[in-house]
Amino acid sequence: ELWTEREISRHLAERSSIFSGMLETWAAETVQCGFRLKPATGDKNLDILLKELLFGWDGDGGWMAECDARGLMHFWDLMTLAEVTEVRDGDHAFYLDPAGNNGRGSVQIIEGDRILTPYGYENRLKAGWTISNGIVWNETGYPVLVFIANVAPQYSFCSVEQGDFYPLWRPWRAAEGGVVLSIDLKRATSTRRQPWLSTAVRTHDEVDDVFVAIRIAMRNEACRATYTKIQDWDAYKEWMSLVDPTSDTAAPVEGLTHTPNPGDHVYFNPGEEGGVLESNKPGNNFESFINLQLTTVGLPLGMCIEEAVKIFQKSFSASRMAVEGTRRRYERRQRQIKRRKVVPILHFAIARLQSKG
Repeated sequence: ELWTEREISRHLAERSSIFSGMLETWAAETVQCGFRLKPATGDKNLDILLKELLFGWDGDGGWMAECDARGLMHFWDLMTLAEVTEVRDGDHAFYLDPAGNNGRGSVQIIEGDRILTPYGYENRLKAGWTISNGIVWNETGYPVLVFIANVAPQYSFCSVEQGDFYPLWRPWRAAEGGVVLSIDLKRATSTRRQPWLSTAVRTHDEVDDVFVAIRIAMRNEACRATYTKIQDWDAYKEWMSLVDPTSDTAAPVEGLTHTPNPGDHVYFNPGEEGGVLESNKPGNNFESFINLQLTTVGLPLGMCIEEAVKIFQKSFSASRMAVEGTRRRYERRQRQIKRRKVVPILHFAIARLQSKG
């Protein structure tokens, strides 16, 4: 169930270093390493003006540096956060606000659980219009509106009074803004996307359980790994007679070795020596098991294990081929990000700058 899957995915992103590391690696590689934008209008002066207005002279200014609705994030920081949100939650949306940033337009990320079908929508739609997963379709099957709740609801229930319908962004009226969905709308019955790692949640849970069990076992063994052994019985017996003159204990046949609790033995007595017990945990099968599990976790993202956990244990040629396959997946994703997100938002930005003169 989508709502539950999102909560599990968010929990893992907050609690698991493996999970959060994979999401951050994916977002950084797909967004921050694959785009170099340059105006090419055919007019040199217009290209210079666009570069100054959008990117600034150093690539870290202009409209991109102030596009966030709160004025806290750069455009590429916003795109990176959007990619993390999509991978973690399954989908998201951008709200392009034409009134934001003093009329120059601002961008805000809308989480997927704020986009839903509310109660009481029947009286708010035109005849022949339908709604599915919060997306409104007209009588010809064309998406026109999307319902967005004011705040993220606790459950997938929301009344029409707790949000509003917003128009989807259209290229022919780019200056008016609207909502840009990250999902690819093909038909009215298309479902919302699941979190990308939802198919690997059970595998990840098994990995986490194994790590916890081994940590506890190794901690317990480490606490009780030291031992004392009576190496010289005559010296030990002499010491015992000084401590207790009435002691007349015979040399034991067994029990010369004692494994104390932590803190029991700070100093050795005369005739004793110390040692450390050897441990075979976590065992010879642990590495192969974890490699298999981590590979399963990385498959939904199309990431090889080396790229996912940044540990290269295979041969150089095998690791290089695996990483190159992952990088090709990054490149395919970059084309989708450019087509669905970057181009519409920059089209909106240019239109707003034009409207401001």
